[in-house]
Amino acid sequence: MRESRRRISAGILAFVMVAGPGGLLEGCKKQEVSEETRNEARQGKAFDTSKLSENEFKYGVSPTKNSQVTYQPDVIVVEHGADAIKSANSDGVSVTIDANLPEAAQMKTGKIVFLTSRAAGKILATQRDGNNLTLLLGPVALTDIIQDATMATDQPLDLDSMIAYTAPDYPGAVAEAPKLTQAIQPRLGGRGEVRAVGVSLILPDGGFQSLRGTKRALPGDLSEQDSPVIWTDRDVAAVRNLALYGTTHPTAKEISFAQTPKLPGTPGVPPLKGPPQDIQLSDFNLKPFCCGGIGLKIQYDKAGLRFLAYAVIKLDHPSLHFNLDIKGGQIRTAALELKGAAGLTFDFEAGTSMDASATLNNLGKEIALPVDFSIPISGLAVPFAATLKQTFLLKTAFSAKTASLTATADYGFKGSFQMGYINGQWTAAAPMDFSVKKSLVNTIGGASVGVNGIVLAYSGKVIVGIGAFGFVTGPYINYIASVGFTRGSDLGIKMCKSATLSIDLAVGVGYSMPQVINTAINFFLRQLNVGEVAASGGIDHREKLITKEQTIPESCKN
Repeated sequence: MRESRRRISAGILAFVMVAGPGGLLEGCKKQEVSEETRNEARQGKAFDTSKLSENEFKYGVSPTKNSQVTYQPDVIVVEHGADAIKSANSDGVSVTIDANLPEAAQMKTGKIVFLTSRAAGKILATQRDGNNLTLLLGPVALTDIIQDATMATDQPLDLDSMIAYTAPDYPGAVAEAPKLTQAIQPRLGGRGEVRAVGVSLILPDGGFQSLRGTKRALPGDLSEQDSPVIWTDRDVAAVRNLALYGTTHPTAKEISFAQTPKLPGTPGVPPLKGPPQDIQLSDFNLKPFCCGGIGLKIQYDKAGLRFLAYAVIKLDHPSLHFNLDIKGGQIRTAALELKGAAGLTFDFEAGTSMDASATLNNLGKEIALPVDFSIPISGLAVPFAATLKQTFLLKTAFSAKTASLTATADYGFKGSFQMGYINGQWTAAAPMDFSVKKSLVNTIGGASVGVNGIVLAYSGKVIVGIGAFGFVTGPYINYIASVGFTRGSDLGIKMCKSATLSIDLAVGVGYSMPQVINTAINFFLRQLNVGEVAASGGIDHREKLITKEQTIPESCKN
């Protein structure tokens, strides 16, 4: 990669080509960006999706060779590439286009191809079957495609006009996460058996922060070795293995996915204007939404454990400011600002209801939502799009087989999310003037004879660039909010409640996806006897914004 590599992870994109329209010549002359298009960028005019052709709506906007951009000399730029694409597949990593395209003869392993704003990458392997040509595309940095360009725009972000692209069979969208609950069997005394549950928040650096007031047991019933609040080296190793390999106990045979990779794949779900239909993933019913903010509704109901939650980053008349300057294949300036930030809301309702003989299985899942909310950016020399992405990590820690747990957190703020990279120096900013409309710890409710807890980490990301799903590359802002809360037993001497809020801002220029997705993609490649892709690329920066913890009553801290 021409950009320095750090911690951003990678993905692949597979393409399948079939017969279709020809005559799309690679050697066309450079065109000028129209004055109307340039005016749209200068005037801050929102993109009108009605101007998109049917194929542009489905597959992204085609690149043009114009005087405002110089592509890298080895990049295969396919003008009218959207017109050649016939379908995008449900795995989110393959599309079908015309194999008789004149440029197809150039598409060899190691080459970089730019078909549309959602279809670009480095060719890892090819497979020809009659009129079908399969291309496996690996991740690229912007400077792998662009040699020289200066682009800027400031335009409203019309959330109601965003296009929802869904890949229901996206590899690695769901991964197991270490459970939060450890059952303790203390000595039995005159007061009967007492259980203790510890809940910890996983920090961005892989460490753990215990939520206070999360255990209750008879004196002498807990040892340091058995305490669920104290994480052992084995626990830490399990989390690190999960991050590196996608499983807590990795073996060569343990990495498996529901669908064996096949090319060509099954045709995918057509994109929609506005929110997609509900998505079913690993017993979860997920409802992403983009209008009024970036948000997600999470539902789960299985084996006596039910969970309902909303996570929303609220936006009020949002707009985007974007500035990118690339010279000689090096990023000189990259700036992105999402204006109109208005608040953050979490809402929880969970519980257990099962027979005494039933086994209580708590949740520990990390899910990268296989949905892109995307809208083209007006007036740029390269067909960039603004894409919103969402990921969440959920853990429940119920110790009682009949229990309920509720809580709400509602925070208001005004301002913008910002990232800037100028001559090697980073800046990052987010609204810090929080007003607490509903306090998480003060709204914790429920009923249980045991100690119960929930941790939910939610990531809302906006990226301006090219690519689809985990392969989008460009300047990005990722707002990561994690909340954890516990409620003590109704049998306790006092009712202890504890809550933690942690907020990070990750910014960068490059491609980025959760590690579990990279693991799944590499599994996909291994089944096809193709080399693995790197788990990092581009440049990035991360800042801790807020870490707050509150316990009531105060005496529970001890």
